[in-house]
Amino acid sequence: MAKLIFRIFIFSTPFFLLLLLELFVVPFGAFNFRSWEAFRPKQFFSALPGPFYPNKYLEKVEKGDLGPHTKFAVFKNVVWQTDKYGYRTSNNSSYHDVVIVGDSNIVGSGMSQEDILSEVLEKKSQLSVYPYSPSRIEYFLSEDRFKNDNPKIVILSCVERELNGVFLPAKALISPDENIFDRTYNPFLSYLDGKLRNNAFGVKLVAFLDQALNPNIFRFIRSEITGEVPAPLYTYASGKTLFFQGEAANKDVSSEDIEKISDFVEKLRDDLNERGIHIIFLPIPNKENIYYKMLPSQKKPIFLRDLISELNKRNIDLIDTQTLFEDAYEKQGIKPYHTDDTHWNSNGVKIASDELMKHINKQMQANEITNGN
Repeated sequence: MAKLIFRIFIFSTPFFLLLLLELFVVPFGAFNFRSWEAFRPKQFFSALPGPFYPNKYLEKVEKGDLGPHTKFAVFKNVVWQTDKYGYRTSNNSSYHDVVIVGDSNIVGSGMSQEDILSEVLEKKSQLSVYPYSPSRIEYFLSEDRFKNDNPKIVILSCVERELNGVFLPAKALISPDENIFDRTYNPFLSYLDGKLRNNAFGVKLVAFLDQALNPNIFRFIRSEITGEVPAPLYTYASGKTLFFQGEAANKDVSSEDIEKISDFVEKLRDDLNERGIHIIFLPIPNKENIYYKMLPSQKKPIFLRDLISELNKRNIDLIDTQTLFEDAYEKQGIKPYHTDDTHWNSNGVKIASDELMKHINKQMQANEITNGN
């Protein structure tokens, strides 16, 4: 028995030492190819207040999500910082004029902090802009800090490939006689959840346990040895430009599904308006959409164009990123996406932010007139 225990000790010691190395010696994020993986909880999501480890700062050289171990990888110098809630911002204001609810594009995967949409808009507008991302509109609607102090504007964003999927709520909110703000949650569970998430020591302890129980160093060693690619890899005659879904991204979407998405956005618009919140819809085209000529079939997708057309008929305030990105790429040669990553780059953010500023300024002026300022 003693020999068995000794052998187990000898066998496990190197792994334990590697774990201690990651937790206490090397800088945070040293064993991740992207900052996203360093900040993202692996196990205790529900016990943390947001999508990332809170109150963390990291400067890192990282690679895109599509080909980190390939010859197509592009090295990028990035800065990441999260607030006490675990969102990618250094803005600690208790009130925000603008809140952006969206996905990994809004987080700014592949970009440094100063280049992400919320930071760019904040500098341009001189308003407090909060990136409530990655998240869903339902979570924003149930978050006490936004219930108690409404933002003036919500920018609702979603990448094209998710519009007919996870963008829509699991349980329909689209009922003519139900206001989305009237949806109730178990008060005891809500109270308990709030106590856990607002306890600074508890949050710090949970984050540490999550890192300790899910070390990155072993995955890092394995991926370095095997050259493992974390996502599907599509590359065509485009050469070094990689795609997440390839031609499958440009599939047709039925008119019924376009109606369903439009109904949802319209319902959100109406219910948010009742609460004094103006919504701006920001769809983000798939990389495969704008770069469709790089794909074998060269079939131009029409889904996002048709959705934007339908939403315009319903007077939804939106950003026509389909036209903006097409014109920038085809007429000016501006590439709005990283070559080795699924997400948009600083060019894409600039295109969107320039147009968003027109809508934000118009709405803020309308608010001043309404309030008699």
